[in-house]
Amino acid sequence: MSSGAHRHHRVLHIYRHVYKDVVSLSAMDNYFDCSQIQPYKCNKRMVIALNPLPHSGQTSNVGGSCEVCKRRLTEPDLYHYCSITCKFVKTASQSAASWSSNSRVMTKDELLKDRVLFDRSKSSQKSPPKENTKPQDFKLHTQQRALKRAMFNYEVATKLYLIQQQKKQEEKILKMIEDEEIRLLRKEMVPRAQLMPFFDRPFFPQRSSRPLTVPKEPSFRMSSKCSTSVCSSGLYNFQQSQAH
Repeated sequence: MSSGAHRHHRVLHIYRHVYKDVVSLSAMDNYFDCSQIQPYKCNKRMVIALNPLPHSGQTSNVGGSCEVCKRRLTEPDLYHYCSITCKFVKTASQSAASWSSNSRVMTKDELLKDRVLFDRSKSSQKSPPKENTKPQDFKLHTQQRALKRAMFNYEVATKLYLIQQQKKQEEKILKMIEDEEIRLLRKEMVPRAQLMPFFDRPFFPQRSSRPLTVPKEPSFRMSSKCSTSVCSSGLYNFQQSQAH
């Protein structure tokens, strides 16, 4: 796959197989000659290793091992390298890169052209710069603001003065009421002189001339309802006493 901005870039999927990184042989063969690299079978597909195999031991037989890392190869007659890294190291030492006929190398002019197209598309997306705005003349209205502030301070001071005067008036009225109550209490508590009673005529109690009160006997007449209730209660009490 190639991105829209960098068409010359290619993306390959790297898989994890038996503790090593591998890529698909068919996908890598389109850009690089993989005929001399030993492949492996992973999930029904042929893959090649990116780095030298860590678990493959070295061997003394030079013909049956990798030409770079000297690790053992399963088929030394067909393959000369165990991974892509070994192949690149070998080609770099020989100063020659062997790419397949299907691979496409972009020239310097094409790279510059893609760069120019990318810069143009990026610049077209940016919004045009705004023009510098000129500062407008504005008035602070200092005199008007000072006058409004003075009026506000005067209103606040007047309101506070009226509240204090009203509070003083209420306290004065309460004081007058308390003084009046105290004066009335003192007036009632002042002792007054009383005339002494005359003892020249002593008091002698006399028997009253009213007739004696004759007590009336109470009437014990009961209604029929009361008599039946009394009889039934007496019968019930008698039965209870007999049962015990």
